[in-house]
Amino acid sequence: SRRRHTRYGTVTGVQTCALPICEQIDDRVAAVSSAMSFAAELRARVMTIRLGPIPSEEAKEDRRLLVTILNDLARHGNHVGVTLAIAPSGEPAAVYQQLLAQVKEGPIGIDFDPSAFVCSGPKVADAFRTLHTHIVHVQARDGVRSLDGMTAETAVGEGMVD
Repeated sequence: SRRRHTRYGTVTGVQTCALPICEQIDDRVAAVSSAMSFAAELRARVMTIRLGPIPSEEAKEDRRLLVTILNDLARHGNHVGVTLAIAPSGEPAAVYQQLLAQVKEGPIGIDFDPSAFVCSGPKVADAFRTLHTHIVHVQARDGVRSLDGMTAETAVGEGMVD
């Protein structure tokens, strides 16, 4: 297994490279930070980012790393006037609520995409209620969940979003 020391600690191996746990983490965080600065120049006040799977509470080091990175990015966003919005990727709303509660260094929120919550089980309206204080952007999309658990986007009004 390869090990590499980065600003955010030592990364062991290479996974599928969601933002928080990959070999090029310093470069990825710098790129997001640069994109936030550029968004500020364009006078965009919200920038969406996809994190990929959120590490569970049991994966303490990965979770700590993700929270550290999000705090750094939120602090930078506060400095340049851009709020980072996390696009959900299938986890239940409570996972995002717990994660965002740990970010204290600046504004951060959710880019609420109803179709992203179709595969996580509970009703989309319940996910919205859980996250309402963190929502900084909303997308109008719909989707259906197939028998194998995968989600497919549909025209608004033709899917499973209530």
